[in-house]
Amino acid sequence: DDSGEPFDVAKVPRVGLRALLATSDVVSVHLPLNDDTRGLIGAARLAQLKRGSILINTSRGAIVDEAAMCAALADADAPLAGAGLDVFE
Repeated sequence: DDSGEPFDVAKVPRVGLRALLATSDVVSVHLPLNDDTRGLIGAARLAQLKRGSILINTSRGAIVDEAAMCAALADADAPLAGAGLDVFE
């Protein structure tokens, strides 16, 4: 929005993870590593991404399944177009 008006976060709809993955151009992961988040982004979730999307992980490496991510990046039919990481497992 170029209006110069303050951003109203109350107007942003809340969506579940499946909808977020399917509609986002960029998914940026910012989570602590725990039993619930370990492997959260694996092959099944990577397949739910919007075609041409980019995954950014700046949390903990184990949240994203690196092998599944590399396989998705190597597969021309997979929706993942790129990834940016500053963490590894």
